[in-house]
Amino acid sequence: MMEEGEVITLGDIVLRRYRDDDVEDIVENIDDEAISRFTLNIPYPYGPKDAEDYLDKNDSWYRKGTSLNLAITFKGQDKVIGGIGLMNIEEKFHHAEIGYWIGRKYWGEGIVSRCVHAMVRFGFERLGLQRISAVIFSPNKASQRVLIKNGFLHEGTMKDRYVLDGRPVDGEMFGLTRKTYDKHMKDLANN
Repeated sequence: MMEEGEVITLGDIVLRRYRDDDVEDIVENIDDEAISRFTLNIPYPYGPKDAEDYLDKNDSWYRKGTSLNLAITFKGQDKVIGGIGLMNIEEKFHHAEIGYWIGRKYWGEGIVSRCVHAMVRFGFERLGLQRISAVIFSPNKASQRVLIKNGFLHEGTMKDRYVLDGRPVDGEMFGLTRKTYDKHMKDLANN
């Protein structure tokens, strides 16, 4: 998927594979009820053991070729401020799901949108995917805007798709095909 030591550089942002010494940075930025509220697999509170378990699972998923999860860092600082990944990669069907999170103090800076753009490009151009999808909790409007900005289309609402804290929550399905991505990139180049 990625060569050893390979990174994706986006100006002042660097996406790289997670390392064991990222635990403290991950906990510092992800241990936030506002982040947990919009994700299925990020508990609150989130402690060092949670980060260590995630890093172990992440290594296993990477070796199996089912996920590529990367740390979001600032160039020259190497401190993890968020994460982004292509998960549930189905090589046979050329499909993956995208997911992301970023520490609250970095919200609204456009960082996640830039990272989504880079991961989508990587997925289509390097992994040969034909479709990338995402399901976002209905109240998470900011995350939905990130996807739309990156060419994803809203494909529908899945009523009561998840149960979170004992309550049913709707999920908004977004998808992006390689064909739509190519058109989106061409439109951006022409503007």
